[in-house]
Amino acid sequence: VPRPGPVAPLRYELRRLFGVRITWVVLAMALVTAWASAMLLARTGSGADGASPAFAGGALAPVFRLLIGWPA
Repeated sequence: VPRPGPVAPLRYELRRLFGVRITWVVLAMALVTAWASAMLLARTGSGADGASPAFAGGALAPVFRLLIGWPA
């Protein structure tokens, strides 16, 4: 039996990745969630400058700060 080359582990992982349908479902869900979060943040005007409505002391300010990882 010939010894597999150095590409064998990569080939195995790619075959495993693309051979399972749930990979594409999880990828699509992650992209949709990221897009929806970006649209929500853009629509509410919550930027990192601190002058936007979301940072003006409203009830949603801590949620947006937590979501975007901006310090208080």
